[in-house]
Amino acid sequence: GNSRRKRLEVRQPILTNGDLEKIRSIGHTEDRFDTKTIDITYASNEGAAGMQGAIDRLCERAEAAVAGGYNIIILSD
Repeated sequence: GNSRRKRLEVRQPILTNGDLEKIRSIGHTEDRFDTKTIDITYASNEGAAGMQGAIDRLCERAEAAVAGGYNIIILSD
């Protein structure tokens, strides 16, 4: 069929806090978008191991979000 898909485009990958809030609230106004924010921070004193752990957690959380029906994932510090 002719399924109509909506797409959200941004001009740059780094957004202002105001832009992020607009994207976070888009699910309240547009039923085709569901947002999930994932914290990507880790303790700097953990070094490379901490970064690797944060990347592993990010991947797990992103996969779970997609499986849960979220179609916009915001990586936030």
